[in-house]
Amino acid sequence: MNELVGYDRTVGLDDMYDDEYDIGAELVGDDDDLLDLLDIEGDEWDDEEIGASPRRRAAARARKRARAKAMIRRKQRGGVYKAREVNTQGRLLYLGGQATAAAAGALTIASVVQEICRVDRIVISAVDATPEVINPALYNISDIRVGVKSQLTANSPLPGAVFTNDSTFNFQGVGFDTLQPGTQFAILIQNAIVGGTYTFGCVATALR
Repeated sequence: MNELVGYDRTVGLDDMYDDEYDIGAELVGDDDDLLDLLDIEGDEWDDEEIGASPRRRAAARARKRARAKAMIRRKQRGGVYKAREVNTQGRLLYLGGQATAAAAGALTIASVVQEICRVDRIVISAVDATPEVINPALYNISDIRVGVKSQLTANSPLPGAVFTNDSTFNFQGVGFDTLQPGTQFAILIQNAIVGGTYTFGCVATALR
């Protein structure tokens, strides 16, 4: 019976089937994943395995994995290889903020975003210390800011009723400036009452 002398040492199956490829990206899955990364046709992987014994097929597969590993390393060193990225653009994100007025007058509600996005809709609600819902006619929105940039074209305040959940407009589809990660999104309340808690919620579109 034919033997493959030094088979285990030569082929290195233990090394070929581990999970640590050490190439700067994690390659998980079967041969199709490697084929997809390397643009190798499937027939090239199958020809040597047809009609071969299980042991020879395993050896052939191990050699091909070793070649694939070397190819990826060469491409990475040459700046050609790039890990596959998942496109998450267009996802809906949710952003919110809350603040309680310690004194009557102006109140800022702010939140810092973690992903690049654009706010499309804003809803604002408020309750007093009771807690009872504060009539939106009693407060106004003096400004909306992306970072330090105002999103309003005039200094005139906007009525709170515009931002209620049952409003026919509630600032839907406004398309504010893009929020970068780490940027503060802020809403400035005018005529806040003492002890009133003001909350805003936004729907935003992910841009990456």
